[in-house]
Amino acid sequence: MITKIKAVLTALIIAISGILLLFRPAVPEALTVDELALYEGIIAPCELADRVYIVESRNIKAEEEDTLICLQGLVNREKPQLYIINGSVYRSYIEEICQSSGIETVRTDSDGNEWTLTSLIRQFKGYITDNGYVLYRNSKFAEGLNTACNYATVEGWLAVPVELECLVENCGLTVKADISENNYDYDFLKLFFNKYKENFKKGVIVHEKSEMKGLRDLAIQQGFYITYSESNTEGEKYLGRILKWSGGNSYILGWTEEEKRFVKKISSYGCAVIPSDHSRNNSYLASYVVDIPEQTGAGVPLMPDSTKHYVALVFSDGDNSQWIQNGFREYYTKINSYDTFPISWTFPIIQPELCSVSSLKAYRTAGTNNYFIAGVSGSGYMNPSSFNIKYLDKYTTETASMMLKNNMRVVTILDNKPNIIKTKAFEQNFDYFSRFDNIDGGIVMLDPDRYSFGKGKIWFTNNKPFVSVRLSLWYPGGESAEVSKEWIEEQADIVNSYIPAPTSIDGYTVVNVHPWTITVENLAYFVSLLDENVKLVTADQLINLITENVPHVNALPKQ
Repeated sequence: MITKIKAVLTALIIAISGILLLFRPAVPEALTVDELALYEGIIAPCELADRVYIVESRNIKAEEEDTLICLQGLVNREKPQLYIINGSVYRSYIEEICQSSGIETVRTDSDGNEWTLTSLIRQFKGYITDNGYVLYRNSKFAEGLNTACNYATVEGWLAVPVELECLVENCGLTVKADISENNYDYDFLKLFFNKYKENFKKGVIVHEKSEMKGLRDLAIQQGFYITYSESNTEGEKYLGRILKWSGGNSYILGWTEEEKRFVKKISSYGCAVIPSDHSRNNSYLASYVVDIPEQTGAGVPLMPDSTKHYVALVFSDGDNSQWIQNGFREYYTKINSYDTFPISWTFPIIQPELCSVSSLKAYRTAGTNNYFIAGVSGSGYMNPSSFNIKYLDKYTTETASMMLKNNMRVVTILDNKPNIIKTKAFEQNFDYFSRFDNIDGGIVMLDPDRYSFGKGKIWFTNNKPFVSVRLSLWYPGGESAEVSKEWIEEQADIVNSYIPAPTSIDGYTVVNVHPWTITVENLAYFVSLLDENVKLVTADQLINLITENVPHVNALPKQ
């Protein structure tokens, strides 16, 4: 009796989900590859000046850094010419740009001294409207700093903390607005926003708190609104006001406190986040525009072997733009270390717009066994099942365009497990991606279970496979814990138990590799334990093998 009741309820739920699907808009026809090539990005690059003023960060005090970044944004509005070296990777970027473009470098003032904040203000006073500044005080969530930088965008005034008031007055600046005594709360933020919102460009929001020092220069240059909201009811209500104004398909540059809650919320508005709050100098780097080369690591098509089980190792977290731009050691070191076996890297496809020179660095570093695929979930980090359906057409079109310009053909999608009512709608979301000729398929990472909730299930849409992660190399002990050899051996035993079956989904596996808990040594040990019947392939090879050899029906591996 209970079994019959369950069957009836299941049938009823499936019927309801089918009815709900009727109210979803039909998936529009895709743009052609030629049309995608002409699709505009979110950043409007400027023409670089013939010379660049280079500032060494060692000459800038901690309390001066935010004011310098504000000045950088003002100076770089028309012809970017102010650049701050914040480490070896940023030194290498400017050296490459200058060498390739013939740009002259200016490293000292007229007295032969390296640039300081004082000498820079005097040098570029003409870029500060009416020699004015906005006085603010520092706070954890940067209400004063962000508002002062927003004043810089609107009025052209310099953002100055109370600690630097004497310094800028000695440079001949005068106060135009003083918000240092204001009560920094959401009413304060809303008051400014309501008064000045039409002075900002819609489509991009910069979301940063006080300790993050990048992106504000880009926001001032491009005219983006800067703010920060806490992950609570009041903060989300305030952010919702901003996103409604900016509109669907807006991108949030920066980061947040509670990742999953934040991403689900912004997805409901049809928006996505680009993790980038540590990125710097983008008001300069985003204007260095170059074509991205073909991938040297694109795997050659394979003929199926009935004695092999095919496995694609896919590194997660590649949507993290700042990880790429800042040349985080683990990223480039791992690319070099893993050239001995095939591995696929998720990658932020918006990177060429934000910092093309970092994309070039990654592509050059990659060897023949490395392959880049679009990071989650396309042009930005969002959850398709929570994403406002009204904006999914444009979002996936932007994704296809960016993938084309990055020479990628496989997309990664990160989402939450669908409930039984939303299953059909969940599956239809893949149709939006697969309709494009330059997207061959996708890798699906499903929460919970560290991206492996899909258990290897495959969905076919437009005869293209979207394959979920079957096993996740994500150590449950956390980022600070040392991964045990026993745990790695257990994971290898699981993969070794999978059968060769090239004409079935049973014969294919996507293994997620978590970059924050799995080291070079961990992964190398895991690979050394794999049996001869396990063949490692890149993500594009896996997708092509499945497309050519597996029946085009949704299926779950039997094991």
